[in-house]
Amino acid sequence: MLTNRRQFAFLLILPLLLLIFWTAQASGVVTSWGPNVRANADTGTASQHEPHLAISRTDPDVVVVAAKDYRTANTKEVWIYVSQDGGQTWPAGQQLRIPGLPGDISEQSDPVVVARDDGRIYVAALGYGSGHGLFLTWSDDDGDTWANSRSITHNETPGGLDDKEWLAVDNFPASAYYHNLYVAWANDGLHRWRRKLAGLHHPGARLCRISLRGGHRRWRRVRLLHGWLGLLPERHHPLCALQ
Repeated sequence: MLTNRRQFAFLLILPLLLLIFWTAQASGVVTSWGPNVRANADTGTASQHEPHLAISRTDPDVVVVAAKDYRTANTKEVWIYVSQDGGQTWPAGQQLRIPGLPGDISEQSDPVVVARDDGRIYVAALGYGSGHGLFLTWSDDDGDTWANSRSITHNETPGGLDDKEWLAVDNFPASAYYHNLYVAWANDGLHRWRRKLAGLHHPGARLCRISLRGGHRRWRRVRLLHGWLGLLPERHHPLCALQ
C-alpha cells in the first residue's frame, strides 16, 4: 500500500520519465552531462538556495541564474549571476544583488528568471523587511547591466508577505497581448482584506497581475484567482504559463 502522496505521485511520473529518456536516446539527443561549474563567484561558505535559470532567446550562450544568496552577513538576498559563454564561466563582475529595491526591503527570496523573444531577460523576486512586495528588474544587453527594480506590488496587499510568485511573458508576435507580463502569487493576509475583496475569508489566496506590453509602470489592478480557493493547501505555489 502507498504510504503517502509522494510515493503515489512518483509512480505516476515514473513512466513519463522513462518515456522521455527512451525518446531522447532513440532520437540521438545527447543525454550525458558535463562537469559541474560553480555559478556564484563568492569565495565564502554561505549557501545559495532556490536557483532559477533562463537562456536568452537571441543568444544561447547567454545564461542568467538568480538565487537566494546568503553571502552578505548571512542575510537572505536575491543575487543574479550571468554567463556569456554557455555556462562555462560566471565572472564575478557580472554578479549583483537585485538592484534598486526600496529602503524598506532588506531581504529577498523566490527568484524567477524569464527570457523575452527580443533578448530582454527579466528577474522577479519577493522582498520583505519593514515593508513587503514583489519586484522586477531586467537586462537588455545580455546581462551586462540591469534596470533598477520596479514594484509589482509594494505595501499594497495585506499581511507581511507576497509569496511564491511566478512570472510569464507573452512571446508570440501574432498575439494581441504580445509582450504582456503576467505574475501570480500567494498572499495569506487576504482574509483580512475585506474592504477590497468582500466576502473572502479564506487565507492563502492566490493573486495575479498583468503589465501591458512589458511597460512595468502600468500594472493592472490585483485580481483574485477564483474557482478553486480553499481546495489546495495554504501558501501553495501558483504558476503562470502561456500556450
